[in-house]
Amino acid sequence: MVAPEWPAVELDVRYDCRSDAACPSDWTPEGMQVSLPAGGQLRIDWPHRVELSVPDSPEAECVVQPFLTTAAASIALHGGHQPLHAGALGIDGAAWAILGDKEAGKSSTLALAARMGVPVITDDLLVVADGLALAGPRCLDLREEPAAFIGGTKPLGMVGLRERWRLYLDPCPPATPLAGFVVPTWGTDAVELLAPVTRLETIFESSSLQGITMNDPGEYLWLASLPTVEWSRPRDLSSASRSLELLLAALARQT
Repeated sequence: MVAPEWPAVELDVRYDCRSDAACPSDWTPEGMQVSLPAGGQLRIDWPHRVELSVPDSPEAECVVQPFLTTAAASIALHGGHQPLHAGALGIDGAAWAILGDKEAGKSSTLALAARMGVPVITDDLLVVADGLALAGPRCLDLREEPAAFIGGTKPLGMVGLRERWRLYLDPCPPATPLAGFVVPTWGTDAVELLAPVTRLETIFESSSLQGITMNDPGEYLWLASLPTVEWSRPRDLSSASRSLELLLAALARQT
């Protein structure tokens, strides 16, 4: 599977810059600027020049993730692709996107899947281009409790707004056909298909740059046509492997 060709990006990183909460988010034909949730500011001059100001002096790998996630999302959107706040798993040669807000357990689910030998395509930012899920950086970040449970992580200390423990991921194909979506919730173990009428709102709310701009609405209608399952499981790490196995089996039947 051939991924769309990505452009070269000119990157200028400035360190020890404090976040300016008054910096307004703005998207114009000339570029974009925004204050980042993790601290600092981002400015993009179209087509592909990025100026990133970050607090302190994080390691280079921490600049890529999490500080450049917004830049990658905006460049994808500017290029006509769909950036979603989601991770993705590879199952039988197809990608299943994992949606959900903070505390939904996306990253811990992906980390556990990786430990079980399931390919992880991306964490946190999913770019969909021509029906393909594009691979993200080969790492994901966890909080302390799931990191201790899963093991094999590297402590990064405080990066952005929180402490992070990084799990490095195996290589994966640069592009994988997108098969559908998973919406994780907390409760008893269950995997159920969502009705089509609820899918569009769920997917649109997962747009990485919601409120700034969006691409052709028809693209969202196509995304909403894909199977979308609600995955309920207990909020208990001791049962996480069992719950994930139930999900993987259900997705394999859908693929």
